[in-house]
Amino acid sequence: MFSFIGRRLRMQFDQGLFEGTIDAWEELLDDLRVGTGEWNFHVRFVDGDKGHYTPADVLPLLIPTEVREGLEAFLPLSLVVSTAVPVFLERTEEAVLEVCRRQSAKALILRSLPCNLNSWSKQQKKALSRGCEGFAPFLHAALDAGDHLLALLWLNELPSAILGSTIPVRSSQGGGPPISRVEMLTRMGRTGEAVKRINSHGVAEHSAEGLQRLQDLLPTLKEPVPPLPAELDQFRTSESEVRKFLFNNCTGSWKSLDPFGWSSALLHLVRVNPNTASEGPSFFDGVVKLVVALANCEVCDLAALVQTTGVLFAFNKVEPAEQEARKQRGLLPKERGINNGAFFLKCAFAISQLSPQAKKARKDLEPQQQGVGATRGMELLSD
Repeated sequence: MFSFIGRRLRMQFDQGLFEGTIDAWEELLDDLRVGTGEWNFHVRFVDGDKGHYTPADVLPLLIPTEVREGLEAFLPLSLVVSTAVPVFLERTEEAVLEVCRRQSAKALILRSLPCNLNSWSKQQKKALSRGCEGFAPFLHAALDAGDHLLALLWLNELPSAILGSTIPVRSSQGGGPPISRVEMLTRMGRTGEAVKRINSHGVAEHSAEGLQRLQDLLPTLKEPVPPLPAELDQFRTSESEVRKFLFNNCTGSWKSLDPFGWSSALLHLVRVNPNTASEGPSFFDGVVKLVVALANCEVCDLAALVQTTGVLFAFNKVEPAEQEARKQRGLLPKERGINNGAFFLKCAFAISQLSPQAKKARKDLEPQQQGVGATRGMELLSD
């Protein structure tokens, strides 16, 4: 709804046809589901009158030339209705990050999706496949125009816009006792996470102070990073390599969703066999082109910024009782910060790791990287 601010419409009254402008909107939220509910548009007419209207009232009355201009003409109207992307996007870091924060908040509801496609309903699978293919013309148009920022921002909208309405809302009345996180993970088929939850000390409490502690763990730049010209040939990938990689690695299950709800399983439903010629530019083809651009560093700085966003949280390193005791003594809690990054950048990094340049770099760094996570690292250290 954020994208409708400033759009004009024409509405018929007894006195005649009047033109108005949408100057605000409000969302009527329920307490069980973030980012859902009903919307009211605030419309100011040319004669000074004001009114509040629902999307069903407003959408048919929007002036067509303003709704479908430029690249936006390729967007499905169902996606435009609930977007966090403004009509006139201010291309600054602050404006882009604000859009990303809104999109991440909308995607929270997707955390309740089963992490295995076999547990999805037919409605959810069909909705995702049809929604992605409906988005394909815009994705290709944006990429052909070199507007990777707009392509990424709208791509972030897809999971919540398509799947949000397919997730049942839990009733607040007579719903029985609350389900524990472990039981919910088990029901969703995420047994590995459920076992980790049982054996762990839990996730640290979400608070502004906790977020600040995690951010303080990340050192700030003392000075801007200067241009770093490369003397060696840089890694580059191709569409055929990326298509093959994504087809083979996008499985029907996932461990975690990215900040906007993307995961390998979502691509699994819409992937195209690299050995099969498609009838036309598909959504999967567009994703392949985008990942190639990310891997080859062919996107603008703001588009790269979108892909550096992540969901930041922390696990407790010790029992809750010990954390409370530390708090009483004025000590900081012992926490392990986790930053879950953007899915498409992860794909680009994974592909680059398969390159000869990356393999050589890992080989050269083995003497300095011996330890947990390195091949036979702890064994070598113990010698």
